[in-house]
Amino acid sequence: MWLQTAFPSLNILHEAAIDDVAFVVLEQAKTRGRNFSAVSMVCEIGDRASYPTTSRPPGNDLDPAMAIVSEAFSRLENTGLIARDHSSHNAETYRVTRRGLAIRGRSDFASYAKRSYLPDEVLREEIAEVALSPFLAGRYDEAVRSAFTRVESAVRKAAGYGYDQYGVKMMQCAFGSNKEGTELGPLSDPDMEPSERVSLMNLFAGAIGYIKNPLSHRELDIDDARIAASRILLANDLMYSLAANAKKALGLELAQFLKRFDEEMGNQ
Repeated sequence: MWLQTAFPSLNILHEAAIDDVAFVVLEQAKTRGRNFSAVSMVCEIGDRASYPTTSRPPGNDLDPAMAIVSEAFSRLENTGLIARDHSSHNAETYRVTRRGLAIRGRSDFASYAKRSYLPDEVLREEIAEVALSPFLAGRYDEAVRSAFTRVESAVRKAAGYGYDQYGVKMMQCAFGSNKEGTELGPLSDPDMEPSERVSLMNLFAGAIGYIKNPLSHRELDIDDARIAASRILLANDLMYSLAANAKKALGLELAQFLKRFDEEMGNQ
């Protein structure tokens, strides 16, 4: 039985990472032809003969195994490796997508699985172009550093600063104000509540000081894709905030700001 070959006992299956189970399910789905029924594959697990009694703890039934395989199918569908086959009259029929067929081994699968941590509909192009490739390659320090370096460069350009301005101090100048609040930084939103304006300044300055600066001076050996992705998404959110503030503080529409930023980055 295909599942038992990969996971000889229910205990092993239960302890396995969901991506490992999903990879096995995907490989099995490829053998089913153009389309297959996810329901039938899950129900196959319900055949008690597939896992002998000796492989199960006392009192253990196969419902947990069926649930785990169902989770694996959800994982495959969410990452675009399988999809419902709308050409079939059976609403429960799936097919392996072109992306799924391109998976040739576990390393390929791992890259696609990690890709779901940084969805296309959320990740901005200017962050994706510098951070996505090293992230998928497992170079997490480089990916995070590149994302925040891009934020720093974008703030510098938007604020009209030269290369002598950088880091935490630059963020404080760009988004802050003088003590009296009468002179605002070039990226400070005059319509924002003063306390919120200070908080935004601290958000940019803190992110650069806590995340970007240490990576500029030493390797942190980030070894968890989820941590790296969460930090890249923080840089991504800062870019959204920067664009919004540039629109208000500088009178630039979002499209104008991005066009100017892309042109200036291209001229470096």
